[in-house]
Amino acid sequence: MKKEVYFDDPRFAIMGRTLSTNNSLELSYPGVSVHFNALAERVQLVAYSQHGKGRIDVVVNNKLAKILVVSKTPKPFYLIKAKQAKLNKIELINRGESWHGIISLKSLILESGDLLETPSLPSKKLLFVGDSIISGALMERPAPTSNTRKGPHLSNARQSFGMLLGRMLNAQVHLIAYGGRGLLQGSDTSVRLPQLPQIFPLTIPETPYNHRWPTDAYIPDGIFICLGTNDFYNDIPNIDLFNQHYADWIEHLLALYPDTQIMISEGPMLSNSMENKLKKHCLIQCLHSIVKQVNHPQLHHVPCINCEGDEFDPHPTIDQHLAIATHFSPLFTDILNW
Repeated sequence: MKKEVYFDDPRFAIMGRTLSTNNSLELSYPGVSVHFNALAERVQLVAYSQHGKGRIDVVVNNKLAKILVVSKTPKPFYLIKAKQAKLNKIELINRGESWHGIISLKSLILESGDLLETPSLPSKKLLFVGDSIISGALMERPAPTSNTRKGPHLSNARQSFGMLLGRMLNAQVHLIAYGGRGLLQGSDTSVRLPQLPQIFPLTIPETPYNHRWPTDAYIPDGIFICLGTNDFYNDIPNIDLFNQHYADWIEHLLALYPDTQIMISEGPMLSNSMENKLKKHCLIQCLHSIVKQVNHPQLHHVPCINCEGDEFDPHPTIDQHLAIATHFSPLFTDILNW
């Protein structure tokens, strides 16, 4: 006997920004995840992507079971296939970014079973803001002999240092990230696009930009901001403008979240050439100036280790993301008094 369950059911626990439309759940930020407990012989997910291809990690009982590639045509995907009903803890995690695809989860189809009680999420809450570094872009590396090209298939938000820190510190995590974007400007300065201060309030950071996330829906204990890599990517920006814009935005965030600790960092990149090292030194000096200008006890500069990626790409690898998380863990613990 089959049973269809829609995503407005309270037995789903959701971590990350989502939009509910006609019983479906739309999501696009990296790392957005849906958690549920199923006691059934078979469980199928019906999903599609509004553009491009979305990718979903299916984690069953804390182990990666499969990766779903979701296209524009709604389609059922088996999550569980067994001969008899068994209790499984299942997580669906968005691997990629908004520009890869806006994923719509339509329903679950359960055979010979049902959902059980809602899983509990950690009470501690973290929020990470940034670019492709935060999203876990290009962290998976192809075999040396393969002809694999760079692209969305190499992203893995679940293994990004922010999500790893959440698991290390037993905290919920929201990743508000968009590859190529920055504070004032993105890596492609020829186009005018929303940058992270404009993206931050959005539930879905794609046109028509008309769904805003309610501030009180997720009050983080700590906000970590890793911006500047793309602003400094082509050349050093106007420093006075960069500093003032950053300071104004931080003061806005402190007004929105008066009990939240805010941590700003230069991030792991911009260390693979002398030119980039000079840019990074300038960025770090900017962050020191911003902390001094804002002069608030809840604002902290947290230095990051340098990661040069590898010959395939300068983005951090999976191992480097783990090293970054390990580096930040005691700093977060101290700042957040955890």
